Parts: sequence; C-alpha cells; structure tokens
Amino acid sequence: KITNFLDFETDLELNIHNASQQLIRKSKSKKRSNLSDEELAALKSLKSNNNIVICKADKGNTSVILDKETYMEKADKILKGKQFEPLNNDKFHREQEEKLNKYIFSLCKKGVIDNKLRYQLKSTCSSLSVFYGLPKAHKIGYPIRPIISTIGSYQYELSKYLAKAIRNARPQAKSYIKDSFEFVKRMKELTLEKGKPYTMCSFDVESLYTNVPVEEATEVTLNYIYKPTKLIDVPFDKEQMKTLLNLSIKASTFRFHNKIYKQIDGVAMGNPLAPIIADLWMQKMEEKLNRFSTKKPMIWLRYVDDIFCIFTIPREKIHEFHMRINKWHRNLCFTAEFEVKNSIPFLDVRVTHVEDKLITSMYRKPTHTGLYLLWDSNQSRRYKLGLIKTLVIRIYRICSTTEIINNELDLLRETLTNNGYPPHIIKRGITEGKILVKSWSNTKQDENKNKNVIFFTIKYYGQESTIFASRVKKLCKKLIPSLKIQFAFKKHMSLRSIFLPKLKGMSHVHTSLISHPTAK
Repeated sequence: KITNFLDFETDLELNIHNASQQLIRKSKSKKRSNLSDEELAALKSLKSNNNIVICKADKGNTSVILDKETYMEKADKILKGKQFEPLNNDKFHREQEEKLNKYIFSLCKKGVIDNKLRYQLKSTCSSLSVFYGLPKAHKIGYPIRPIISTIGSYQYELSKYLAKAIRNARPQAKSYIKDSFEFVKRMKELTLEKGKPYTMCSFDVESLYTNVPVEEATEVTLNYIYKPTKLIDVPFDKEQMKTLLNLSIKASTFRFHNKIYKQIDGVAMGNPLAPIIADLWMQKMEEKLNRFSTKKPMIWLRYVDDIFCIFTIPREKIHEFHMRINKWHRNLCFTAEFEVKNSIPFLDVRVTHVEDKLITSMYRKPTHTGLYLLWDSNQSRRYKLGLIKTLVIRIYRICSTTEIINNELDLLRETLTNNGYPPHIIKRGITEGKILVKSWSNTKQDENKNKNVIFFTIKYYGQESTIFASRVKKLCKKLIPSLKIQFAFKKHMSLRSIFLPKLKGMSHVHTSLISHPTAK
C-alpha cells in the first residue's frame, strides 16, 4: 500500500532512471547514424571553420550560414543600444545572486515561504545568461533577433515560478487571442454587412521586448494581479512580489562571447517572464483605445505585439489613427500593413474578405522551406505519424472551406513525399487525422483526469528505447492502475546541438562551485 505518493514517485523515478541509463548505455555502442561518411566529414569541416557561424533562422525551418565578422558586427550594433551597459567583470552578477539568495532566505525566516520553496527558488552555482542572435532571413539585410538565454542563470528558477503564477492569475482583455486557432474562431463569429466598405490591416510593434520599460511594466503587472483584490496564488504580498520581479527581470547580466553586459531596460527574450510582462504592458497601453470616440477599428485583436484590425473608415483616417497610437508611449513604434486584393496575412492565417464573409486559409512566409521531420530521421515512428495528424488537424481548424481544405491536403501529400514519407504512411496519417477532427468534441482528457501522471524524457537510440518505455508502462499499469507513465523521446544529436555552442561562444567566466556563506 502506498501511503505517500510523492515519496513513491521519487523512488520510482530513481529506479527507472538507473535502469534506463543502463539500457541506453548498451544501445549507445550500436551505430545508429543516418548520415553518410561524406556528410559527417562535411559537418566536422563546418564546425571547425572559425570564419562562419551556422544557426537556425528566426522564422522558418531553415539553417543560415553567416560570415562570423558580419554576425559579430550585427550583434555589437544591438549591444551598443541604450538598453545595455558593458561590464568589466562578473562582480555585479555575483552580487545580484547573493542579493537574491539573501532575500529568499529572509522570506523563509519570516515564515512567508517554507524550506521546500526556498530551495526551489534560491540560486546555487549559477552561470551568466548568454546572448546570441537569430538572423531574420525573411527581411532585407538579414538583421538578427536578440535572444538572451537565461537557463542556468541565478534568476531562472525564480522567473519560471513567477511566470507560471502570473499566467494563471492574469486578467484577459477582450482583444487577447491565445493562438491562430482562437483567431480563426473569432473570424468565424464576425458578421459583416454586404456592400459596406471594410479595410483590413495589421499593426506590429517594433522590438517590443527590448523597449518594454521595466519599472512601468512591473507596476502594471502588480496592479493587474493585486488590485482591487489579490488574484495570484502566491504567499507574497504586493511589495514582496515587486522585489522578486525586480530581482528576476531588472538589471540582469549576460555574456556575449568573452564580454559581459548588463541590461538596463527592456526584458530579455529568453526569460520566462518576458512574454507575460510585455503582454500585460501592451494590454495596459491598448486601454487608451477607449479614448477614441470615432475613427477607431471595429475589430482590434492582439497576439503579444501583432495586432489585427478591421476598419470601416477611409484609408486616410486609418493613417491618422496609426499616427495617434504611435504617440501612446515614447517606447512604442507601430508599423502598419494593409490588405492587398481583399486579403491579408496574420500569424499563420490568411484572411480574405468575400462579400459578407471572412475566409481563412493557411499562410506560409516566403522563407517557408517545406521541411519537416524527415522520414529517415533517427526518431520514434509514432512522432512521425503524430506529425502528419497534427498537420491535418491544423488544416481543418484553420481553413474555412472544403475546397481550401482539399487543396491543402494535396499539398501536404506532396510535401510529405518530398520529406521521404512512404505513401501508405501518408495515407494512414491523414486518415487518422481526419478521424481525430471528427471526434474532436470527445476528448480523452476525462479518462486520465483522476490518474497520477509521471513524465519521463529519454534519448532515442532506436527500438531499444521504445521497448524499454513500453515495458515500464506495462509494469506500472499492472502494479498501480491509478498511475500513468508517459515517455517522451528526444534527439541525442542535432544540428542545433552541434552549432549552437559555437554561436553562443565559449564562456571565459567560471562560477564557483562553492556557495557564498551569506546565501545560507
């Protein structure tokens, strides 16, 4: 009889983890490369070339080769901005880590948090966040999007904890859309009048994350989740929450190759809190729409920094509206894109105005390569079938007419064939995807609602990994019917794992493995 499920879960994790590592070590010695000797030699040659950097494009499933000198110049241009300040050493980083640990300890000492949460949030042996850039292959001049990876930094665990709490408590504006599927749903709910002139356009905020005023955005966030009543499920009061938010996102340090910087303002794309803080600040900004009595859009829908609008006023008046919203805040700069031939893209959806209806279809950026998980990839077969079913479901949920759906399914068959998928696999995946679409309302969530679920991620080395996962699941189901085990397989080698360390640069700053005594 299990009296404490959490203790049992820990023991089970340890035993299964040890068994899995033994099994995988045996299978590791087997050759499972789907690359030829020439391809492996080419990868080795590219990796050793110090005059280039290889990375994934910002958007689109494609890789980009950049001249290293050009890449460094683009990155340096960003880092010379007013939001960043160069530092001579990592002293400030260590001081911030110590400051965070002292404050976490003080909260525990006051009884605000328990020891379990204290050890979850405190920082030990942290490393500097890492700056790197992803080239925007769809734009002229290939500018790079700055990313600051905070994994392993002193504020990462705290940021994750706060991000989850705020996400669950935050109020949703009427303009908020979660994803493309919700956007399509909102389009279907719209009723337009025949013969009435409509103009569709989209607005985009330039460099939102780096332009978010941190102090102002923090106050906005606190007001949303603490006024008039406390909405967030955390043990902190408003002032304590403010301190923790400042420790998470304000004056964060990072490195770019062998140089260290401090971010003075803006939020780092790569920090778990960044999307939520930026979104809530934008939500506060768009409240100014209420000041418009006329000359405002009949529809205003927003996904973070992308906004979709429908106007019933002349285009000249829309330009005036555009000028007015650009005065909302000194850090805000909106760019506008108007419909062409009654059609406009938004997210990955194309919206077309036909009489009194809005027709939705799939939209692919010019950089779309048609490249998906290859059939020859060393990955589980169920993932490849799952890919087909996911793409089919996406087609049915986005496309609004039967003709468009059939055209997209034909294109999907062609694309999958180009990715090496056998005809019978394509047919099976599409058929199963259609069945899932038809039975969409009968979800399987209720079946596992009362079951305890434990998730494991193991590397995929071939059939041995699949067999091991199956055996463990059967064993657990036999011994403990109420327990559900789920396995996920991850790649043990990819282009990203080969070239990303080179893109980030080697760290010349080593953190001590000994915690500061003051951190306690």
